[in-house]
Amino acid sequence: MKFTKVLFLFLSLTAMQSAFAAQGTFTVSARNPFGTAFTNPEAGPITITVFASGQWSWRPGDQSGPEGSSTVPCSLFGNCPLGYNGVGSLIVRNGPNFAYVGSTAQIELTQGQTIYFLFNDAESGFGDNSGQVTVNWVCTTGC
Repeated sequence: MKFTKVLFLFLSLTAMQSAFAAQGTFTVSARNPFGTAFTNPEAGPITITVFASGQWSWRPGDQSGPEGSSTVPCSLFGNCPLGYNGVGSLIVRNGPNFAYVGSTAQIELTQGQTIYFLFNDAESGFGDNSGQVTVNWVCTTGC
């Protein structure tokens, strides 16, 4: 009888721990060409799922969400990290490499790895940007 109670308590605590997996929220400004840093908070490799929302603008009158413009590729404005994606899309930088995030994505991180979330725009184009998006993340694997 005591073994059953201890086992039940252990299983209950394990379920509670997984229910409280690592998660958080941060903002990404459309005016910051360096991006917002995110570092793997766990002691090993993880996968996070991100959900982004909000409005930002690459010029007055042209707002978009984290998906960016559906009609204006960033390459029209010069040297963009992801020229084939819409200007104003949420992207992530991992070292010298960039990837599209948009409103949701899954990202794998090694232990201690830092990545940067940013607004997809030409290097010289951040001065007229406005707004920000909020990124909610949850650790889905390895937490």
